[in-house]
Amino acid sequence: MARVHLSADRLRANLQIGAGEAVTLEELRHMLLDAGIHFGVDREAVMAVLVAQDQAREVELARGEAAEPGGNDVADYAIDSEVSAANRPSRRDFHRVRWVKEVKAGSELVRLRRGNAARPGQTVTGVVLPAQPGESLDLARLVGPGTRLVAGDLPTIVATLAGAYARNETGVVSVTCPLIIPGNLDHHSGEIETHLPVEVRGDL
Repeated sequence: MARVHLSADRLRANLQIGAGEAVTLEELRHMLLDAGIHFGVDREAVMAVLVAQDQAREVELARGEAAEPGGNDVADYAIDSEVSAANRPSRRDFHRVRWVKEVKAGSELVRLRRGNAARPGQTVTGVVLPAQPGESLDLARLVGPGTRLVAGDLPTIVATLAGAYARNETGVVSVTCPLIIPGNLDHHSGEIETHLPVEVRGDL
């Protein structure tokens, strides 16, 4: 005898039907009503079970929609972090990396990218499934010296002066002028190539 089986999460409803067996539309309608199914019913699947077949079968009659969690907001940096850590070590190998990144006043440094919106789901019995929203990001916490926040639907951080760009371990960006070298600068560290004024706080 044909019977409706619901999955544990109520996102699928299958009709188990024996060999040589078929159901009428009226019988099927009553089975769906008795099981409380009224969302996501597949019309083609319904038509298929009206015709008997030689073998027993299990036909998916209805499918719900799973909830989709929202995506997290992301800070998109315009400059590669490899060249942006101007304030970490007191010595730096300038032979290997041209780490000084000069920016102009008004240059966009960071742009907020919104995560996808959360999408609630629904079971085949019509129960709405809540969706977990993504984490929002306050771009203001990434504003450092020499930068400012430009508000809007997609906020950005821009430079307020021409200078050397830096980004620290927590993602905060800054622009400074003159370029400050906190340690020594000698033949072991190599040369600096920059158009900015330079302040060396160690030995030359």
